[in-house]
Amino acid sequence: MAERVAEHAMEVADVASALKRIWQSVLGVPVGGADNFLDLGGDSFDAVRIVTRIRGELGCEISLIDLFDRPSIEEFAPVVTQSLALVQHAAAVSAEQDT
Repeated sequence: MAERVAEHAMEVADVASALKRIWQSVLGVPVGGADNFLDLGGDSFDAVRIVTRIRGELGCEISLIDLFDRPSIEEFAPVVTQSLALVQHAAAVSAEQDT
């Protein structure tokens, strides 16, 4: 089962790419991996928009605190990747229980 979850889990690089696209869309500026969300002009409203987009596009719940505690994509992507892996693991467990 763990192998199946690992096969479907998004890589940190894939998540970072998705986050970069989301941040650029919300903030309206070019974003690099080491750029600080707040230094790019991000505020609490932008953070809510970003977390909402992550929920909608990637399918995982992320805390606003996680974004503010890890304000660069390089720091934030592993948190999102871990959250995605947990969601996928829960789905795999649920699917196994249904069979």
